[in-house]
Amino acid sequence: ASFAAEDAQLPNSKEAPQQEAPAPEEKGMDRDATPVDLYNDGLKAQEEEKDTQKALKLYEQAIGTATENQEVRARSYQNLGVINHQQARAVFDKAQKTLAGQQLDAALKEVDQTLKQIAMTQDIYKEALRESVEIPAVARNQQLLLIDRKKAEELKKKIEELKKQQQEAQKNTQQAKDQQQKQNQQKQDQQKQDQNQQKQDQQAKDQQQADQAKQQTEKARESAQKLQEQ
Repeated sequence: ASFAAEDAQLPNSKEAPQQEAPAPEEKGMDRDATPVDLYNDGLKAQEEEKDTQKALKLYEQAIGTATENQEVRARSYQNLGVINHQQARAVFDKAQKTLAGQQLDAALKEVDQTLKQIAMTQDIYKEALRESVEIPAVARNQQLLLIDRKKAEELKKKIEELKKQQQEAQKNTQQAKDQQQKQNQQKQDQQKQDQNQQKQDQQAKDQQQADQAKQQTEKARESAQKLQEQ
């Protein structure tokens, strides 16, 4: 049986990973929950219902039950990969917006999540290829995935450089602040020292004046006594 490839439309994306069209019915099999049914229900959930979790579950069930149908397994893996690919792109877009908001730590975390999702997607696409069924869309999607990985790695490098610059700026700011505080403290200490010195000088001057007054009083008393004796 042949399968037509359909584009899964992605927001903000000129090239979208391709997912596979419905599979034909398997002749001679019970129509109740066959691997093809599960696959086609998964595609319906993915495309029409936009229910990603339901689609993932159905594709996984199709893979688990299609033990002798490599085509269903391969195309289920392909569409599982597309879902994960879409999720990776969504997280990457979020990381770009987070970076635009100057939230570097959060943006770096989201980029790491993107790269993890991309690695998971790559493994799923590889599973599709292992089924020995020719699916041109898988090769194309892998090329798109490599491009997305490169973009994510470049963004991560950019964020890490910005974080380094931010940390350096914070270090310089802290050093300048510490230096200013040190200078202020030195100024306060000098002012306090000057005030203490002025106080000591004033006390010494007052003491000197008191001593001089005392001496003058003593001299006056001595002079008065001499006058009385005469």
